[in-house]
Amino acid sequence: MLRNAKPRRRAAVNLWSNRIAATIAAHFIHDIVTRAWPIRCVQAHSVPMPLASEIMAMSFVRNISLSLRGSLALTQASFAVILLCCSSCTRCDRSADSEPVRSGPAPLPSILSARAGRLAPILAHNSSDCLACAVARCQDRIDKCAKLEGLADAGPARGTPKVQLCEETLDCAIKSRCVQAGSGKDCYCGTAKGLDCLSSGANGTCKSKLEASLETTAPAQVSGNFGDDTRGGGAAMQLVQCLINQNCERCF
Repeated sequence: MLRNAKPRRRAAVNLWSNRIAATIAAHFIHDIVTRAWPIRCVQAHSVPMPLASEIMAMSFVRNISLSLRGSLALTQASFAVILLCCSSCTRCDRSADSEPVRSGPAPLPSILSARAGRLAPILAHNSSDCLACAVARCQDRIDKCAKLEGLADAGPARGTPKVQLCEETLDCAIKSRCVQAGSGKDCYCGTAKGLDCLSSGANGTCKSKLEASLETTAPAQVSGNFGDDTRGGGAAMQLVQCLINQNCERCF
């Protein structure tokens, strides 16, 4: 009796050891497969099943289970899971699920977008960090531009809403990256320096936008109106200067 009890006890220990090893292997393989080897279980409408990746995991477990003595129960359970997963499938296709390719810019954080309003896409054009910095450090200037009232009284864009002119000027300054040496003046002057810019030598990328939003084409008046935030261009350039002063470097 005692002599037969020891082999039976040893067999029982081996059985449970094998089952534990198989279970650990199952979890390990499941983790690898679900992370790196997704498969598609295609139904009538080609809808991926959430449990489809289990099929590949359990098929590996089956092979491991067969090689482990006493793990027949786990092998049978593996086949049961496979049949359950595939019971409503017409076929199983190993083609990996490909994520839809996003087109256009990434969605903006809702809080930042709400606080910046219509200026949010402009400020986030070069980097979402620019929008975050602007909202945190230049909110008053954002509000000034976004809430401008009235129409341009003079200049090439006479009769245009000032808020529209502010948005267009800011858009030009951000997208063209015309800010140089800590100033937005180059957006108007371009390569012209000093008196050349104040005469007729200005050739900046945003020259026409600034003349429209600052309501004049006279170079000296354009320069003087940079600080006038009651005009669209003045409000835009004051916001630009705030971004510069507050080290919102990702904007430009």
